[in-house]
Amino acid sequence: MSRSDIRTGGGDPMMPLFALARRSDPATSRDAAEALEVARRVYRQLLDAFGSAGDAGLTDEEAIARAGLDSSGGWWKRCSELRGLGLIEPTGEVRRSPTTGRGRMVCRVSSGRVRATGEGIHPDGC
Repeated sequence: MSRSDIRTGGGDPMMPLFALARRSDPATSRDAAEALEVARRVYRQLLDAFGSAGDAGLTDEEAIARAGLDSSGGWWKRCSELRGLGLIEPTGEVRRSPTTGRGRMVCRVSSGRVRATGEGIHPDGC
């Protein structure tokens, strides 16, 4: 496999540098690589939304709305993954959801783990 056969994360710190799909891979592999591109874009949109709120933070529902994502898309799973990766952290505050009335945890971008630039929020060291 040559370097020209490799699709990479394009320098995006949310996607490690590795081969996503080769031209010779079956269509299912190329479909999976495309799904990773979508996930990477959504992670970036959500991190930017949480970052724009500063220390006040957002609930998952608020971050999804601020990121301009369809609320029926199951994007809360990506928020959960961002928490699992340590990129966002709970503030300790709970806010009531206007749609369900249930309490929702408020999260913010993790302190010391990311840096903000004019191009968005990036994991520290990337």
